[in-house]
Amino acid sequence: MNLKTCVRSFAALQLSTFLSAALLIEDDFSYSPVGAQLDDQAPVWTPDNDGTGVTIVSPAFGASVSPFTQSGNSIQLTSGRNVHRDISTVSDTEYFFSYLIQPGTFTGVTGSVWKGLFFENGSGDVFVGFDENGNFISQSHTSPVDSGFDGVAGQEYFVVGKVSFTNSNRTYDVSASVYSSAASVPTTEPVTWATTDSFSYGVSQSGLTEYRFQSRGGVSQFDDARLGSSYAEVAIPEPSSLLLLGMAFAVLGHLRRHPLRG
Repeated sequence: MNLKTCVRSFAALQLSTFLSAALLIEDDFSYSPVGAQLDDQAPVWTPDNDGTGVTIVSPAFGASVSPFTQSGNSIQLTSGRNVHRDISTVSDTEYFFSYLIQPGTFTGVTGSVWKGLFFENGSGDVFVGFDENGNFISQSHTSPVDSGFDGVAGQEYFVVGKVSFTNSNRTYDVSASVYSSAASVPTTEPVTWATTDSFSYGVSQSGLTEYRFQSRGGVSQFDDARLGSSYAEVAIPEPSSLLLLGMAFAVLGHLRRHPLRG
């Protein structure tokens, strides 16, 4: 392969990679007006209870804890409220996700008084977030796995993780970490996550059907929802991708103006 072919192949690869990488969910909740219910502005989201208790609030939050630039608004969920988007996973699938959360009061009441992200699976939930005592946990069925990280009500956190469904044995796996500083977020997928859980149902399951934020007990805020196929998509700022795209176009443009010999 000559030099010209190599250069063109590299540029084409970068362009193809950029175009093929698309987040399944990417929403910073920059809707208006502030104070409106989410279902009035965002038909892709389905709040429960006709949208009551799922409100657009200003401003966005998490500038110091998220690797992404924060702008626009966020959403506030009152106690017991949730908002979801439908997803459909019936075959082997692995998703990466991230979100910002400012949890409300931790009640300490035993039970599912949790605040965070749920993946509905037809017979229960896969969960990543904070329990009633402020412990950051993951759960793929019945027994939550405590990460050892204790959250503080009213503080801002960036959560990143991955969830998978294996159709052959109906197994759900979930792993996640939580960060209180943007500088702490790894630039590559962690070898060891803060919390990991796995459960095999061994019976017919419907895969992952919903991506849902919920606040059980107290008022919580959520922002910057991301769901994708790679860690980089949900945890690495976009300018790196834009830089590669720009380089690809620059190389292709240069080759058109100044063809390489050989």
